[in-house]
Amino acid sequence: MTSTDINQTTYSDLSGTVKNYSVGAKITDGINPVGETYWDSPYFSKWYSYYKKHPRLKAAINALATWTLGQGYETDPLTKSILDFIKGWGEDTFLSVLWNMLVTKKINGDAFAEIITLDGTLLSEKGKIINLKPLDPMSIRIVCNPQGKIIRYEQLSKANGAITKKFKPEEIFHLCNDRIVDNIH
Repeated sequence: MTSTDINQTTYSDLSGTVKNYSVGAKITDGINPVGETYWDSPYFSKWYSYYKKHPRLKAAINALATWTLGQGYETDPLTKSILDFIKGWGEDTFLSVLWNMLVTKKINGDAFAEIITLDGTLLSEKGKIINLKPLDPMSIRIVCNPQGKIIRYEQLSKANGAITKKFKPEEIFHLCNDRIVDNIH
């Protein structure tokens, strides 16, 4: 008798060993077809707490941001001199602002920085960027029109949720994490 003899085969009933797997349906956080649609980040404090309290999670996110920016960047001399001038909140560099935003993007799903230009001119008006100031994502609201385009950002007061400042889209540097289909964030 050989191991390839078909008469020596047996069968097993596997119906009870393989479990069906399914997940619940999900919908996107896409736009409202009538009026403006708002997206806030109400869970940032919860997710930030996970990041701060779980060293393995923190290390993984930090390592990804460090690896992503580890090679630095290449640019022409004029752009490099502009980027070298960016100081964030005072002690940052352009790379540390980007690192901060990548980490925040992984924690929250969105990261925001105010684009500060010389004399308050907009980048679309040939303004010269002089700084990027990271913002708390929990204080920033994304506002979209019925076509799904971001029409403004609103900074909300941490005390009462009232709008304290409105930004045009070109005044905010916004990074989104894993955005697919019509998700707002």
